[in-house]
Amino acid sequence: MLLWIILIAVLALVMLYLFWGPISAAMGLGALKEFTREELSEYDGRKRKEVYLGCKGFVFDVSKSQSYRPGSNYNIFAGKDATVGLAKMSLDPTDLETSDTSRLKESEVACLDQWFKQFKEHYKYPVVGVIADSRKGA
Repeated sequence: MLLWIILIAVLALVMLYLFWGPISAAMGLGALKEFTREELSEYDGRKRKEVYLGCKGFVFDVSKSQSYRPGSNYNIFAGKDATVGLAKMSLDPTDLETSDTSRLKESEVACLDQWFKQFKEHYKYPVVGVIADSRKGA
């Protein structure tokens, strides 16, 4: 009898696993939106009320922070892949045109890792997507 209960429980878990994937994808759960640079640029606080920025291939919703809103200090990063700019602590717009980290110094990579950790753990900004071309080194 116990064997049948365990077998039914395992079967139920397998069925849940098999069916949850397609259902969650259809409902937009568990899957992250893929943003092109053009799509991401719409989330700068001007075109839309939401403010997003990219870091290390992920897109964070930083809307709750006034620091990234139009007219604020870090608004230059809003709606952009800020990976290289954050790593270099640079406000140079050319550092926001690439996500290629291959030329960063070790200290810049460490700085980038700290920014990423702050976004995820300290500020707890939600991850809302990924950057479409971030894995290509564009």
